[in-house]
Amino acid sequence: MLRWASIIIAVIACVAGLAACSVLGIVDSLTPTDTYIATENLVYGPEPREMLDIYQPRPADAAPPPRDGYPVVVFFYGGTWRSGERREYRFIGEALAARGI
Repeated sequence: MLRWASIIIAVIACVAGLAACSVLGIVDSLTPTDTYIATENLVYGPEPREMLDIYQPRPADAAPPPRDGYPVVVFFYGGTWRSGERREYRFIGEALAARGI
C-alpha cells in the first residue's frame, strides 16, 4: 500500500511540475543546440522588444556554404505585441537551420 501511495504522489508531483512549464518551454528544452549557429538579440529599432535572432545552418566541417547562399525564412511568432518571447520558438529556428534554411 505504501508503495502505491509513493507512486501516486510521484505522478502528481510530475504532473504539477509539467503544468508549471509551458508547452513551448518543454519543446525548447528538447531542442538540440549543436545543429545551428545562432546570432541573438540583433537590434533593428529603438524599442526594447525590437530585436531579432538569426539561425543559420552549421556547415559540415568540409562542406562550404551553398554558392548562392542559404534560403531565408522570416518567422513572426504569434501572440500579441505585448506578450510572447521570440526565444520560445528556438525549436523552429533549429528545425529550419538543420535542414539548410
